[in-house]
Amino acid sequence: MVVWRIVRTGANLHARRLRVSPSSFSTCLVTDPSPNAPAGSRFNRDGLTASPHERMYHSTALLLADGSLMVSGSNPNKDVTDVKWGTSYVVERWYPTWYNEARPTIVGSLPKSLTYGGDAWTLSYTPVDKSSDPAKAKVVVIRSGFSTHGVSTSSTSVECLANHQMNFGQRYLELETSYTKDEDKDEITLNVAQMPPNANLFQPGPAYVFLVVDGIPAQGEMVMIGSGAIETQTLLAKTVLPQSQVIVGDKTSNVATNGTSPETDSDTSSSSSTAVNAKNSGFATLASPSALQTLLLSLAFGIAAFVAI
Repeated sequence: MVVWRIVRTGANLHARRLRVSPSSFSTCLVTDPSPNAPAGSRFNRDGLTASPHERMYHSTALLLADGSLMVSGSNPNKDVTDVKWGTSYVVERWYPTWYNEARPTIVGSLPKSLTYGGDAWTLSYTPVDKSSDPAKAKVVVIRSGFSTHGVSTSSTSVECLANHQMNFGQRYLELETSYTKDEDKDEITLNVAQMPPNANLFQPGPAYVFLVVDGIPAQGEMVMIGSGAIETQTLLAKTVLPQSQVIVGDKTSNVATNGTSPETDSDTSSSSSTAVNAKNSGFATLASPSALQTLLLSLAFGIAAFVAI
């Protein structure tokens, strides 16, 4: 079962107070915590390019809607400095290995908000690969958080990042689904549950919703969870999903299992018709902005947990 991946970038065993990084590295480590992965092979750098910039204390990385990461900053010192391992204003973008794969295409639009419990909503898509199993499709809700000190981790079907920062408020939740597959139209409609009727599991506010098909995510879209305000939330009854079914001509066959659970396995084959601009996996330097530009950019991403885009 592959439900999340972590990407680690920056420095390894760096000593903040000594302001040195004796074992700094510039190529990400990607971990795949599948229970089937043999011990000793769950971390790798396969297919990734190196970054020319160290990412140490006071660096940050945030998930973007296309599944790439914005990576910026670094300064293990107590103040701004240009000494070795000094202040960095360079902004990079990290591309996962699947970035150039065709993406799932969502037919129609997503809801603008999700409630805590309530009626199911639908999401339709047409897979290019007719053998794609709709029971393995996922709809996930991800909040990338805002950054300060600590260790950042994220549980996500799209590759996120862990470095020497904390993304407070970061959350991942896979929504329950069932499906209807029309063999004649090659069309799949997912019946998607609302959020669980417990606001403590995923607090109100904006978050990304991703459709993930055969391990490849569609473009994420920002939706509002609950009322979006820090207040008592309205809790509705847990969503009841219709049974999954396959339509062939005039006949409809129910599927034995009622929908997919959050433990659904996924593979990495392509099942999409939406192309993206080709990018090499790994790092690409976006700019070396001034301190003010970097501050404004960091603030723009840092408040994403509170302001709907």
